[in-house]
Amino acid sequence: GELPSTSQLRTFRTITHGRLLWTSQMRALAASVDGGAHLFREAFERQLLADPGSLTAADGPWVQALWQMCLPGAAATQASQALASPVTVMHESGRVAVVALDLATATVEDALAAAGLQLARLFDSSVDVAVAVGVEQGK
Repeated sequence: GELPSTSQLRTFRTITHGRLLWTSQMRALAASVDGGAHLFREAFERQLLADPGSLTAADGPWVQALWQMCLPGAAATQASQALASPVTVMHESGRVAVVALDLATATVEDALAAAGLQLARLFDSSVDVAVAVGVEQGK
């Protein structure tokens, strides 16, 4: 498919910074904008999809390729995003990071470490406080 223009890519990155998107929104964009399929993949790679488990093979050959990969490292991490849940971490400064974690195995420290990478700030459990808000899974 066609690549997005430099200005389209810049605009997309600006308006999606720090936001979550629904897979259905990205499907509509991919179908209606030149280079939309590439923007869809970028949204996935930047972990902007609120519901990556909704991806299907029809969303593009890149989805199929991710499902077929069995390589360790970053590629496997991206492919496993569909098994992860978005977790929002807010720093006391008001800065927000959204990280994707497997809630069955992740710890609070995992969430803080991942958020720290996005916020360029390490969390220190001896001075920082973490508060979890949500519902118990399966309820």
